[in-house]
Amino acid sequence: MPEPQAPALISPNSVLANALLRTIDMIRPRVQAMRPRRIEFIVGTQINGAPHLGTHLVQSSAFLLAQQARRTFRVDTAVRFSALDNVPYDIILDPETHHAYQQTYFHALGKDDIADLVTGLLPGVLRFALRRD
Repeated sequence: MPEPQAPALISPNSVLANALLRTIDMIRPRVQAMRPRRIEFIVGTQINGAPHLGTHLVQSSAFLLAQQARRTFRVDTAVRFSALDNVPYDIILDPETHHAYQQTYFHALGKDDIADLVTGLLPGVLRFALRRD
């Protein structure tokens, strides 16, 4: 006879919203437990074209959270960008199997051209990333 298992803990959507006064409270317990000398925030950015509103919102939020963490916890903070090559440059549908085959930007353009694409599309973001307050 199988042993009874403990029930799963399922959190409703509203728990986080009602439990936090500020966004910084999401990392407060871990920072207080670890006492880090530095906090790094990693922001993944898809490199499939010019940044759109969602891209800017996520990246801006990362900088604001890093700034707030620096002030609140008195530690050095940084924001790092990670280029995500997970958006298709081209998708080819096999007519017999109907499987979709995806080619990424990196594989379509090559290492040098993808670097040019990233630096060409994100100059404003990169300038902002180098700024310190």
